[in-house]
Amino acid sequence: SNGGGSDSIELTLPAISVNAGDDILLVRDTNAIHLYFGSCFNSFEVIIPVLTTGAAAVSQNGNDAIELFKNGTVVETFGDINVDGTGTPWEYADSWAYKDATGSVTFSGGNWIIGPVGCTIGSNSTYTSSCPYPHCTQTTFESNIKFNDDIFIYPNPFNEIIETNADLTDVFVTDISGKNISLNFSNRQIFTENLSKGIYSLHLKSQNKSYVKKIIKQ
Repeated sequence: SNGGGSDSIELTLPAISVNAGDDILLVRDTNAIHLYFGSCFNSFEVIIPVLTTGAAAVSQNGNDAIELFKNGTVVETFGDINVDGTGTPWEYADSWAYKDATGSVTFSGGNWIIGPVGCTIGSNSTYTSSCPYPHCTQTTFESNIKFNDDIFIYPNPFNEIIETNADLTDVFVTDISGKNISLNFSNRQIFTENLSKGIYSLHLKSQNKSYVKKIIKQ
């Protein structure tokens, strides 16, 4: 808003089911942020691409406040919608803001940790920046792709083929509308040519056990 007050609802999020505590990442360029976050990208339970052009484009920068609406009512605000954030404690230009109880910057919805302004400039990944994103650790990828200690899939997000170490007996996905879609599989590979780009729940059966994991087709 650049200090101009509320801009009302500018982006409507998809009607999908998430769990309390899920990490949700909105991205303008999925490939670019995947490369920058590296293994950490896969630790976000929900990843939502957003438009960068047109009337519905998301174009805020590091000095804009952000409002979260529910049923047309503001339920949380980051920053001050009546203030240009440049030079404020909540400016996040070329940096990040991370909601955490230990944060020193407080708004109505809770406390935030704010990275130093400009701390990501010149870096090619969050791990090589002077301010790694708090959610990201070098071990997040392995823990995220595993269903349990024995079953894992990769890559996620994916383009066409998903690999697994499991001997599969059945595979299907559920889309955001709740529709089940069967997938072909062979030799520990899952083929997704019949899926459109989007977010799905992947259901695997192996050795009389069932596993479910959120996946994203790019």
